[in-house]
Amino acid sequence: MEEVLGLVRGFVDVLVLAGGRTSSGAAATSSSDEVNKALRWALFFEEVFKDLRESGHYEDSAGELDPALVELTSSPEFPKVPVQNCTGLAGMRSKTLSTARVLVIRHFLKARAMCVENLGALLEAVVEMDIDVICASGVRNACQETSRMVDEFLMWKQWRAKCLAYLLDDRTIRIMSGASLIFKAPKEQWMKVFEPLKSFEESSKNGLVEIMELCFLGLISREWNPMIEGFMTHTFCLVPISKQYADLHQLLQGTSQDKCQDKLLDLQEEDILEYASQSLRSKPSILWLLPPVLTAAAVPPRSTMFQIYLAQIDRQFHEAAPADRKCCCRGDGIEQHHNYLGIEGVLAPLFRFQYDE
Repeated sequence: MEEVLGLVRGFVDVLVLAGGRTSSGAAATSSSDEVNKALRWALFFEEVFKDLRESGHYEDSAGELDPALVELTSSPEFPKVPVQNCTGLAGMRSKTLSTARVLVIRHFLKARAMCVENLGALLEAVVEMDIDVICASGVRNACQETSRMVDEFLMWKQWRAKCLAYLLDDRTIRIMSGASLIFKAPKEQWMKVFEPLKSFEESSKNGLVEIMELCFLGLISREWNPMIEGFMTHTFCLVPISKQYADLHQLLQGTSQDKCQDKLLDLQEEDILEYASQSLRSKPSILWLLPPVLTAAAVPPRSTMFQIYLAQIDRQFHEAAPADRKCCCRGDGIEQHHNYLGIEGVLAPLFRFQYDE
């Protein structure tokens, strides 16, 4: 037991450094190596508890370890650092260590010393960890399977990078702040704000695109921080495009086995969604001119807007002529639509439902 507690102490020391602090409490800039080290410690604890579960010894081991952890974390020398959605390092228990990588990432994201350099270090470390997992899996599998996994991973990495690039861009933050101010006014007033843009729409689609971007950012502003955290903690997984496509239809029909629930909209959000849906009815193809991650995050399942959105994806899969396709795939089967629809039109909506559980 003492050996295990010693490992926990070492993990906490590494975790404090990964959060952008030295042992004395001073701010520090983390490197990807330091964050990677913390993630590897976390992976070690996850593997230990996974083995305990598979062997049927988890409950007994947790019952023995948790009291020792309470005593350890109650020590005056133990760091008292709060972490999002839990009591912090002082609340570390067997359950916490079972998902230790989530603890590391949340601890890092909520650190007071967070800066661009530290965020970059976290992103680099997470990507390196994902690559290592794939390489380890490749040793056990055939070369062809490994090659496919690497291709899928690189595509997924490109998708996540593009999504984060939009969400964290200064322009996006400014527009979202403006949208929040606009939609605080009564509906009749903010509708008048959009009238000049609607007039501009007669000669160009740009007016409606700007209106939709403001509406969608207004819809997700309340969930902004959980969404960013969700992207940071979202791990790589291989799901066939055809499976994701089928899941979208199940969400619309209410037959999905996912744990997601319909998002509860407040009155302001209901007004925004109704206005956006009505504006899009005549020109639904405008959705393809918006950042896919924004559309996926803003559109609630089983809504009128979701029906419009899914109809546009259906057209790309089954009806669109080559000149009208929004991707450069061959188009001779759902699995071939991986360039555009797979990564940005299908993966993004499913991700939105995962973080909204």
